[in-house]
Amino acid sequence: MTPKKTKTPTITPIPTPNQRCKRDFKRLDDQGNAVIKPMYFADTDLEIDLIPKDQVGAVPGEINNCLITHGCQRSFGAVYAEVGRTYSYIEFPTYVIKYRTLDLARMTTIAFDTKTHNFLGKVRLGRVTPGLRATRVQGKTSGKGGGNPRRVSLTASSLLRPVARH
Repeated sequence: MTPKKTKTPTITPIPTPNQRCKRDFKRLDDQGNAVIKPMYFADTDLEIDLIPKDQVGAVPGEINNCLITHGCQRSFGAVYAEVGRTYSYIEFPTYVIKYRTLDLARMTTIAFDTKTHNFLGKVRLGRVTPGLRATRVQGKTSGKGGGNPRRVSLTASSLLRPVARH
């Protein structure tokens, strides 16, 4: 008699994105050790199918132990996932991908946190567009103009200096 084969869930591999973030992803693991991995911007949207099994063990109010986190770990083989209101981070064995938390995913986390509704179905985490990838330069404004004016330091000698009039 042959033993019954159990169906293993299919894990969808996610390719490494092209553009790396300027900073690495840092977190503490369960033993308190630092985990530092390279972080990449997401090139494509990520669709997560949430099922009732994802609700088991999910804790309302935690960003790393929620419904979407369990869905990412089940569907994509993520080591760790953190779903925030603006950005979401999915950690794989060698790298981390940064996604935007889109409207439905944000509403799902809020509804689950407030225990008003348990949403099951498909949610999407969005890609990070090139405009959001650019870092803001201090003192630089968009459009015309040279940015913020320079700060002038006033001293007693600069105030008493005679001004030439023509």
